[in-house]
Amino acid sequence: MIEVEVKSILNIKSITGNKDSQYIHLKDKSSVKDALDKLVEIYGEELERNIYDDKNNTKKGITILHNGSSILAKRGLDTELKDKDRILIFPPVGGG
Repeated sequence: MIEVEVKSILNIKSITGNKDSQYIHLKDKSSVKDALDKLVEIYGEELERNIYDDKNNTKKGITILHNGSSILAKRGLDTELKDKDRILIFPPVGGG
């Protein structure tokens, strides 16, 4: 079993109980996708609608960092997690 810290901001943070960070427990050799699915299991459809598109990929504009680096520079959602890793879910930001 591994423990992963998940941080989120803006609207994702409001969906996940306004917590700056939380720890989730996953099976060994779990992926970023497994961590996101665990969060959806906990927080439900609203979170799912905000992070996944209709093909079960992350929505356009969602950035996920794994230990400070974009998962796109690694294996994407298949990036393997280890005990004490950190994930940041960063939703699209607009403004002007």
